[in-house]
Amino acid sequence: MGRILVVDDDESVLQVLSEVLRDAGYDVVSAFDATETESLLDGVDAALIDHDLGGHSGLDLIARIRSHNPALPVVLMTGDSPARAASLAKLAGACAVLTKPFDIDDLSATLDRAIGPSAALRLGASLV
Repeated sequence: MGRILVVDDDESVLQVLSEVLRDAGYDVVSAFDATETESLLDGVDAALIDHDLGGHSGLDLIARIRSHNPALPVVLMTGDSPARAASLAKLAGACAVLTKPFDIDDLSATLDRAIGPSAALRLGASLV
């Protein structure tokens, strides 16, 4: 299905997301903080990034990811309101945003759209 990088500073959330995504058929690489993320980007098909990384901003991390791989689909997770979340995602260059709490089926569908067969076409255009 694809290789997903998951970044969240809450270890329990990181473990649950990783397990759920593995159960859904994804290969998962996880990072507990923003500093180790760049070394894990090679070979991933999409990244799932938390907005608040405890001392680091998920938006800043997305900007760093964009400088490393501008075409990589990035999904932002946030507890902000849907309107604010959409605005944050657009500013950061994320292809999608998931407002917490989100349904696991919504997560899988969002990642499938991000890395699906037509993802290459979308990557040539605006991601938001």
